[in-house]
Amino acid sequence: MARVANMKDLGAAIDWHLMVFDDAAGRFESVKRWDIHEPHDSSHPFKVQVGGVTYLYLYGNWRVPASLEALSGLSFVRADSSAF
Repeated sequence: MARVANMKDLGAAIDWHLMVFDDAAGRFESVKRWDIHEPHDSSHPFKVQVGGVTYLYLYGNWRVPASLEALSGLSFVRADSSAF
């Protein structure tokens, strides 16, 4: 799984994509396109279990349930620092 910014230049993105690796094709395929024009912002997600739910923390205080469905939406992220 990857989040990709399709950049126009260093200051603006054309769009963003959520991509999943297709083993049969041997490449990443876009499964969701977002009309977002903000520049690239690096993130290194990590998994954490909180109250029996597995989350991916995108930054220290931004998390999403660890599912493709949750990652595909734009309303998934919420600030939370209770796990730390």
